[in-house]
Amino acid sequence: MTTGMGRTGRWFGFEHYGIRPDIIACGKGLGNGYPVSAVLLSREVRLLLAKSPFVYAQSHQNDPLGCAVAGKVLSVIQEEQLLKNAEEMGAYLLRQLKRLGNTHPQIADARGRGLLAALEFDSSFLGDLTDIHNGLIHGGFIVGFHPSRPVLRFYPPLSISAGQIDALADALDGLLHAKIQA
Repeated sequence: MTTGMGRTGRWFGFEHYGIRPDIIACGKGLGNGYPVSAVLLSREVRLLLAKSPFVYAQSHQNDPLGCAVAGKVLSVIQEEQLLKNAEEMGAYLLRQLKRLGNTHPQIADARGRGLLAALEFDSSFLGDLTDIHNGLIHGGFIVGFHPSRPVLRFYPPLSISAGQIDALADALDGLLHAKIQA
């Protein structure tokens, strides 16, 4: 779940909208790279399942190593206040992306929630965006991009700092200026 495990500044993205789901599937972020997943159930669903003949089993169910990893990941997120950092640094990232949008007319939109952000470019800039993306990758910045869409996607680590966001914004600004002058 891209919007889970603190990415948006809350444990789950749906919390921003007052939604209370009955079932939540968790994966990737729960293990921070270790392959583990979990299914969270509301009390009502748990009671219904307890009364039914539904049974599920698989070879790594209740794996103690996966549970230990997930428990440690959740502890680190809490102890290091990474939800707060995701919220604060996400707002900072969005301000920096919007600042770039004010400077570069080929940027159509900057949007995001927490550390889940996107920078959308005018569709006429799509061909040039591949070069921008490659420049960011070569500069050490992992940024999402698909050549069919004029959008750069940003999913930085929950522990990112303002200085690292500034370095990304400066690199992107430099690449955009260089592309315009070319």
